[in-house]
Amino acid sequence: MMKKNQLFKITFAFIPLLLMVRETYGQKGFAYKASLGEVNQSGFYKVVLTPEVIAKCQPHIPDLRIMESNKQAPYIIKQDENQFAESSFFEFPIVSKRKEADKQTHITIENKTGKAVTDLLLVSTNMDAKRVVNISGSNDLKEWFIIKESVSLDNYFSQKAEEQVQTISLPLVNYKFFQVTIIGKDILPFNIKRAGIYTENYIQGKYTGVPVPAITQKDSSDKRSYVQVRFNEPYQIDKLVVEVEGPKFFKRYLSLYFGDFLSTKTPYSIFISSPSAELFPLGWASKAYLLVIDNEDNLPLKVKTIKAYQLNKYLLTYLEAGKNYELYFGDSLMQSPNYDLAFFKDSIGKNPPELAINAIESVKINQSITTNSKGNFGKIILWGIIVSIIILLLVFIYKMVNDINRRAANNEG
Repeated sequence: MMKKNQLFKITFAFIPLLLMVRETYGQKGFAYKASLGEVNQSGFYKVVLTPEVIAKCQPHIPDLRIMESNKQAPYIIKQDENQFAESSFFEFPIVSKRKEADKQTHITIENKTGKAVTDLLLVSTNMDAKRVVNISGSNDLKEWFIIKESVSLDNYFSQKAEEQVQTISLPLVNYKFFQVTIIGKDILPFNIKRAGIYTENYIQGKYTGVPVPAITQKDSSDKRSYVQVRFNEPYQIDKLVVEVEGPKFFKRYLSLYFGDFLSTKTPYSIFISSPSAELFPLGWASKAYLLVIDNEDNLPLKVKTIKAYQLNKYLLTYLEAGKNYELYFGDSLMQSPNYDLAFFKDSIGKNPPELAINAIESVKINQSITTNSKGNFGKIILWGIIVSIIILLLVFIYKMVNDINRRAANNEG
């Protein structure tokens, strides 16, 4: 009788495990949704993802779907960079183009930047000819000084463009005027239409503020300050601004960790020497972080505030006027979609209108949305777990029954 009771206890012990697996499978589907703003006219739109939406998605957000009447609206996902370079052509005016007494053509160009340059770009009409030039410089258009001589211009042309760009590398020089002299008496010049340089400007990415975290600080006897940072959700963090107060002059070593006092991973370290310090963890997602400041023999710094930011991430999608679209997300098993729209990025304008995401709602009933074949991979794994547990349970019960019967037969004998 004892063995039968043990059998029943073991059998029932497996039931919660089976129910847990069943519950895990039952949670497949979107947990959240949010309606999008009104689409007044058909065209491409930018849907800026809020920190609250991204925090409820898988890492790299493969589980986003834009739906209208149970049909998916394809999208392309984009994210601003922390810092990026933007190149632009800065034009130098052409002061004159004429043949001088030496019977050579001289083209005078003004450096409007007032700064030193290391190259000069000449934009000319298409040509299939060779020319050699000298480059000289002047600050008053009277005295000229050689910069580079016997420069061979590239002999190439295009069948698709009417213009070509010749780049002449220079030593670092800061003349107000440059002169391009085409070597050869009475030789026909090439037709320079524009001249200038490429300038490169570094532009900071655009950020969205994340809800302010809770902060607790402990100044320990090991000469370190431990600052626990806790958010209410695992927001994607791309920048942290830490404001501290302390002595007028300081330089401290600061490390940022995942987790809490018991679990720390992947440190990010910098020196701080001013009341405001910026950290760029670039995409970390966690509810808890730990800041550690090495004070050495100095008085501890006091962390006043911590502000968190997320680089703007958005969806580019084509939507039709008059239709109501909803954003679904929060499916832990869903794979990234494969849309044809990825091949038509060039068709999207530079500044499509933005479409707002309205309030987030919980989804009580799993949504049935068709995905690619990869989306069935999680289902296969879960069914494999269920079948394996059932087989193990049956084998164990079979052995227990045989053991009980064998012991009963021995007792009767």
